[in-house]
Amino acid sequence: MRAGEEVIAHIDWDRRHKLMRMHTALHLVTVVLPYPITGAAVGEDKGRVDFNLPEVPDAAEIENKLNALVEAGHAVTSEWITDAELEANPGLIKSMNVKPPMGQGRVRLVRIGDIDLQPCGGTHVRN
Repeated sequence: MRAGEEVIAHIDWDRRHKLMRMHTALHLVTVVLPYPITGAAVGEDKGRVDFNLPEVPDAAEIENKLNALVEAGHAVTSEWITDAELEANPGLIKSMNVKPPMGQGRVRLVRIGDIDLQPCGGTHVRN
């Protein structure tokens, strides 16, 4: 392949949409459980977020809170800030182990309504 050549890409929309939904749902999990994140995995049919928890939370309560957030249909948008702005606002970073990619001059933030704002390069649904 040479520079300037046309490239045609095909997206497996069903798979991508499942991943988008799961990724967005995991953001909501971090809203319901506002603890430091120690790991995560996003899959088509299931995902997980690992937290540094002080105690084991009630699963039914978490499920109810998550369902309420999903039903609220918060808009999911993205915006950009500079590396310097992110450095000045370290509270935006929820993960203890994975830092957002910096060094390009700007970092993408994903906002879910007025309930979540964090650096993220992943794909998400609109609400």
